[in-house]
Amino acid sequence: MKKLLETKAVQRGTHTLASGLSVVAQRAPLLKEAGVLAESVPSLFRLAAPLGIHFLTTHAVSGASTTVKPATGFTNPADATAGEPFNWIFRTSPETAEDYTITGLPPGVTFTFNPRAAGGYQYLAGSPSAGGTYQVTIIGWRYPNHSGGSEAKTTYNLVVNVATPATPWDSWREAQGWTAGQLADPAVSGPDADPEHDGIPNSLEYVLDLDPRAPSSMPGKVEDDPTSPATHYVYSLPLNPGATDATVGFEASSDLGGTGWSAIGPSDPTYPVTRTATEIRIRIPKNLGQRFIRLAASL
Repeated sequence: MKKLLETKAVQRGTHTLASGLSVVAQRAPLLKEAGVLAESVPSLFRLAAPLGIHFLTTHAVSGASTTVKPATGFTNPADATAGEPFNWIFRTSPETAEDYTITGLPPGVTFTFNPRAAGGYQYLAGSPSAGGTYQVTIIGWRYPNHSGGSEAKTTYNLVVNVATPATPWDSWREAQGWTAGQLADPAVSGPDADPEHDGIPNSLEYVLDLDPRAPSSMPGKVEDDPTSPATHYVYSLPLNPGATDATVGFEASSDLGGTGWSAIGPSDPTYPVTRTATEIRIRIPKNLGQRFIRLAASL
């Protein structure tokens, strides 16, 4: 009888101690889960079984055993393109954060906390306005007003890679067959370069859809204006419809000197200019005396 009472007392003590360890393990702020001791193990030997303790990653919410996790399908690093819509969805788990501090977002991307979001999911959304690599810091808070405990905060670090899309000019240059070295040399492939020495810079070769690696003649034609043939000419040139990033217009001068050229406005009453996707035309009076007109383009 005495032996039986001693055995039960030891069992009660063991139950109490094992239960106490489990509670401590479950409440520790850096513990993800506490292992449950198998019921099949005799009570006198339960303390010999190790507690299965797994530590969190450093992406933890301050004041709670919770991690910031991207929603399914959203990765870290995240990829975006300047000028195009971007969003990145995340939440905290298993606890739901009551507030967030987020810094380092790409320009054009914003975060507005929605405390009533379904499932606790939150959004980074917008259209990045500049390319680059951005280090975004996300801190989830256990309670509103950026609170949740006095212990050191831990954060989630998100990398957002924002690519700059190739412009039509870049695509045209790469399609010309220049080598990597020539593409990197502005004296060969830059907009002001004239590598084939035909008097037409690359920017105009692009606008007129000419071959910048072979000498070309300036396209276009001058003819009497069909609406007023006695008083006006019309100078027309075909345009590359893919050169959507180019500003094209005309310049006028009374001589061929390098400093005498002035831009002709699109609504100039003397030289009215019209442009479509495939052609640009300028109407020129015949009674102006000696006058030089040239096409100009900028990217």
